[in-house]
Amino acid sequence: MKKILLTLLFILPFYMAAKAQDFRVGVTGGYNLSSPSAYQSQSGFHAGVKGELGLPQVAKGLYLDFG
Repeated sequence: MKKILLTLLFILPFYMAAKAQDFRVGVTGGYNLSSPSAYQSQSGFHAGVKGELGLPQVAKGLYLDFG
């Protein structure tokens, strides 16, 4: 319990700073195909978390994208 509380107290300032900025979070996913023309192609799926941080101090409409 003590570790959880300390972790939350450590993360809280970063969360508050992110909320002060234009910060968006979402999910991303898709289909992978290694080589559509080969007979031995492999396929799969991917999924993940994506984030965008708005940078209005630099230019209007400029975002930093990470995932």
